[in-house]
This record gives sequence, C-alpha cells and structure tokens, in this order.
Amino acid sequence: MDLRDIDLMSYLSALGEELKINELKDRVKIQKLVLIGQCAGVDIGNYNFNLYHLGPYSPQLADRYYSAQVAINVGDRSYEEYKLNRGDCESLDRIKPLLKPPEGIGLDEYEWLEVIATVIFVYNKTKSWEQAEKITKIHKRSLLSKSKLKLPDIIESIKKTKAFH
Repeated sequence: MDLRDIDLMSYLSALGEELKINELKDRVKIQKLVLIGQCAGVDIGNYNFNLYHLGPYSPQLADRYYSAQVAINVGDRSYEEYKLNRGDCESLDRIKPLLKPPEGIGLDEYEWLEVIATVIFVYNKTKSWEQAEKITKIHKRSLLSKSKLKLPDIIESIKKTKAFH
C-alpha cells in the first residue's frame, strides 16, 4: 500500500468509516467525505474534483480507493499503523458535526453529504457563499425540495464550523 492509500485509509479511519466501495452510494459517500476534508485543510491528498450529477467527483480519488481496496484484499493492513497528525485531527473535529444530517431534515446521510459537498465545492472554487447558494440551488434542486432545512440555513451551518476559508 503506498502513502496515498495510507492517507486515505487514515482519514476514513479517523472518521470511523470503513472502505466500502461495492455500492454506488458508498463510493459517492467517500467522494463527498474526502472533498469536505480536503477543503477543510485535512492532508489527505490533492484530488481534483469536478461537479457531476451526484455532486463533486474526482477520478483520481476513485483510482485511489480502488487501489487501496486491492491492497486490502491481498492482506495489506499497513495503514493501521498510521494516524492523522494533530492539525488534521483539529480540522476533522471542526467538520465532524457537518457530516451527519440534522434530525428530521428529510434527507438521508448520502443526500445530505451530496448537498453540503456541493456547497463547499462551489464555495472553494468561487470564494463566494452567494455563488455557492446559486449554483447549489440549480444542481441540487430535487434534493433541496425534500429538505426541511432551507439552503441558507445549511450554508450557515457550514459557515459556523469556521473550517472553510
């Protein structure tokens, strides 16, 4: 397992997540978790994301989690010896409250991550919360219509973390 695989596995482990990639929803979840962490400054690699139908997506990250899965399948558990550094753990602590949907919001965990990752991705590209709101409204219209929490409130909860500059 190379260091990039180890970085990914250490991050997922710090979140209490396993590397599950058999189902689309699990791969989408990893994509969103990594985008959010990367934008918050956690050192998990420098993946390039683009906005796709299910939110931000990185082909390089997809290659990485498949590579890590192959290593694990042949018994490589070297990643278990590694932990995130203190600065990364502090960044992670700031974003953890965002990673689970608020109770009764009307979105499941995957949908919630798709919405907040889209907001964060657009904000990271434009440095404008207004642009993030406009673009997310267009791209995530169907999910937002299910949500009991309005997009400005979602953006406010992201801002409160003070993790995204």
